[in-house]
Amino acid sequence: MKTQNFFGDRERVTGAVRNISSDHANIHDHEGFELCFGTEAVADDGTILIEIVTGSAKYVHMKHMRPWSEGGVASFDIVEGGTSTGGTGATPKDKNRNGTPSTSSVTVKTGVTPTGGTSIRDPELFGGGGPGSGAGGSASIENEWVLARSTNYLFRVKNLAGSAKALGLTLFWYEEEGA
Repeated sequence: MKTQNFFGDRERVTGAVRNISSDHANIHDHEGFELCFGTEAVADDGTILIEIVTGSAKYVHMKHMRPWSEGGVASFDIVEGGTSTGGTGATPKDKNRNGTPSTSSVTVKTGVTPTGGTSIRDPELFGGGGPGSGAGGSASIENEWVLARSTNYLFRVKNLAGSAKALGLTLFWYEEEGA
């Protein structure tokens, strides 16, 4: 169990019993990280890709995944294993900006070219807007995945709208030793 530096089990001003989520506690402990990535004008059937390579020391608990599309239909899935080439490094942000921010234990790249791997999550369709509408849509996937250590993962959003659209993905996870 995590030890929090709060005033005992009571809130300092109101005296209310503290009850915070595990996500909130992990953010306070500098173990919660976020990465946002998006790009404009992804061709029909085109994708945006975020590769996360987990290290050997910590368990990565992928908590919230929020893919979005400018409009029309898109899909989101996760591929485990495989390899990739190319891409651009990205830096996840420690969500606790007080004190010295922690550095994530994972390696992250965007825009990789993947090879192989196994889909571990069937593609989820989401959409927004309609013909002639610029409205967009997003999905919020909040079931936790505990990723295997020393493994490549590919988080993929695919444009299925029939024309070029902006796509994006926001990921939140926490990292801890143990499980």
